[in-house]
Amino acid sequence: MQKLLDTLSHIPSEASECVVKDMKATPGLVVWLFTLSQGMDTPCDGRREGALCYGPLGGEIVFSLVDKDTYAFNWRKEYFSLVTVRKNQIRYTFPKRFSFTPNNGRLKIETLMRNDSGKYTLSIFSNEGMELQSRTLQLFIEDPVISVHLVSKCQFQGKQPVTCLPKGGDNLQYSWSLNKKPLQDSDLLSGYVQANNITLKPSISGQLVCSVKNNVSEIRKEVFVSCGMDTPCDGRREGALCYGPLGGEIVFSLVDKDTSSFIWDKGRAPLVIVRNNQIRYIFSKRFSFTPNNGRLKIENLTRNDSGNYTLSSFSNEGVERQSRTLQLFIEDGSKSNQRNNYLLIMRGVLSALFILLLIGLVVVYKQKKKQSSIEAEEELTYANVRLNHQPRR
Repeated sequence: MQKLLDTLSHIPSEASECVVKDMKATPGLVVWLFTLSQGMDTPCDGRREGALCYGPLGGEIVFSLVDKDTYAFNWRKEYFSLVTVRKNQIRYTFPKRFSFTPNNGRLKIETLMRNDSGKYTLSIFSNEGMELQSRTLQLFIEDPVISVHLVSKCQFQGKQPVTCLPKGGDNLQYSWSLNKKPLQDSDLLSGYVQANNITLKPSISGQLVCSVKNNVSEIRKEVFVSCGMDTPCDGRREGALCYGPLGGEIVFSLVDKDTSSFIWDKGRAPLVIVRNNQIRYIFSKRFSFTPNNGRLKIENLTRNDSGNYTLSSFSNEGVERQSRTLQLFIEDGSKSNQRNNYLLIMRGVLSALFILLLIGLVVVYKQKKKQSSIEAEEELTYANVRLNHQPRR
């Protein structure tokens, strides 16, 4: 495995933000994208008040700290002095990690740690020791993204869940593109385009790219997706997952059109044999292969069609050149629809019962309130009764 490559860039912006890109890559199918602004030697401009700088954990960062004609200054974090320069005499608190170059006024910190995050203050002095100027900057240390793993699969009825799994990284942001254009929420069955988990609609196909970034790194990985109902399952990829409807049919992109000899079997039982474009089927009524496009169709799918399939391709001399597998799942769409319909009916019934319960509670409450009002009136009537005694004659 190739060693991880650490690369730095420091990107000053109009908003006084400086970003260091620490890029680490490993060989493979991953396509790496690194965003640079003004070249690898561009330092974070600490000469501006309130500059925001970002450094990679374990990497290094370079600051443009002072102009080259500045002879005396002190650079500290909070109240702890780190670098002191007086008449070009340099004194470091941590000499192994800090280095200042008087010729260009740049300061470099190596082997960045979490504790390096914080507020730094620069005080510039005259030759007589009078403070001329003071300014601050804020440094943020973040863990860079090391790698990205993209997982996609085809499910029943062409659903395409895709997950973007990064290794490392703090405060990560995700974005997606399809065929070099930003992915839209309208392309999704679930999720949103800023999340790392999405489910594509069956009609979506093409080159899908997941980009993962933070303030110190950006990496992307791409994969080809194609799971539509009219799109064949790509059996040319090792370990492909294919889904077919019970009683329906499925089409595989099995081989390239220039493959003239191969055997397709399930559990070592040959199903389709092609030798020099001569085709032989074990189940001829259900299988059909088209040499022009390398596609194989299976009709009247049954439960027994689920399982692992192996394709072995051969040269004209009969020597095996390649072998790959795919897994086929057969699902009952009618039961799925029935289950969905049952759930919808149950939801409707429960909603109606809840509404009736609310109505009943309101009626009971009003009845009790009315009864309490009547009782209060009766008590008031009894309280106003007077007995008048007339004198005897």
